[in-house]
Amino acid sequence: MKLEIDYKSSAREFEGRNLVNPDEETINLGLSKMKCGAILRQDEVSYVETETGDEGFTLEYQIDSTENHFKAVGEFSRARVTEVFAGFAKGDFSWKSSFQWVNVPKEQKGDSRAGNLGWGLFLVLVGAVVVAGQLGWIHDSSQEWVFACGVVAWGISLLYKFLRDR
Repeated sequence: MKLEIDYKSSAREFEGRNLVNPDEETINLGLSKMKCGAILRQDEVSYVETETGDEGFTLEYQIDSTENHFKAVGEFSRARVTEVFAGFAKGDFSWKSSFQWVNVPKEQKGDSRAGNLGWGLFLVLVGAVVVAGQLGWIHDSSQEWVFACGVVAWGISLLYKFLRDR
């Protein structure tokens, strides 16, 4: 298990503290110091996470695959979230029955890697079209520019679909 506060684990208050396999005291301290969110990872796929909300903390968990990603209905106190994190750290999942959960559809998950990669590819392809135009590979004909832009859009759409469906 690894506890990450604000998803970076860089707060100076935690230097020297054991964030790997944290105990309940460390979890409570971490949640009290967090500004945005915290995640307790069993591995890259299985975790429990929280973020600050308007009236408390949100709560989500995922076990074994993105198909098993759930969000608790409502917002909760730090004490309740600490109990969930501590239970998860011990392998005790009895906390799941204390909440109403809804499955998070794949498109709504917080992983923005596909979006970031899509924007990166978009910028590279647009840059390639501009460079090709400057080098004279694409002439001033509007048909060639429209075709080149269409190829860029088509490539981005294919990549986005591939990344979204992974």
